[in-house]
Amino acid sequence: MKAANFDIIPFAPYMLDEVHKLITHTITVVYPGFYCNDVVGFFLNYHSKGELKSKAGKGVFLVGFYENAPVVTGYLVGNELGGVYVNPYRQRSGYGAAMVDRLTDIARQKGLGHVWLHSTPPAVNFYYRLGFNLKQELVDYVGPNNAPLPYFLMEKKL
Repeated sequence: MKAANFDIIPFAPYMLDEVHKLITHTITVVYPGFYCNDVVGFFLNYHSKGELKSKAGKGVFLVGFYENAPVVTGYLVGNELGGVYVNPYRQRSGYGAAMVDRLTDIARQKGLGHVWLHSTPPAVNFYYRLGFNLKQELVDYVGPNNAPLPYFLMEKKL
C-alpha cells in the first residue's frame, strides 16, 4: 500500500501506550460480535503492555501510522505472524493487507519457507484472501467459566 501519510515502521518503546490503546480498542469494538465477555477479557489480558514489549524483544514488531496515528500493528516471531490489529474505523482500507505483506516479505528475506498464524473468526476470510490456508480448526477454553474460544491455525507458503 502506497498511500500518502501512511508508513510502517519498527515498534519503539515510546509507542507502547498508543499501540496498546489501538489493540484494546480494536478488541473491545470487534470481538464482542464474535465472542462472549470471558473471551474478550482473555484477549485484553493476553495483549498486555508486558506481552507487547516481549513480542518486540523476540522478533520484528511493526506499527503502521496514518496521519501520525497508529492504525495497524503486527509482528513476526520465528515463523509466527501475529498481532495484526487494525483500527476498526480503518478496516477494509488496505492497512492490514499492507502489514501482512510487509511481514511476509521480511519472512522471505530471512529465508523462511512459510509463516503461520492463529486467526480469530472475524479475520479468517481476510487471511484466506491473502493466500493463507486453513491447517486446523481449534478451540481453547478460557476465563473463569471455561468459555469456548474458537480459532483457526493458518499457514502460508512463501
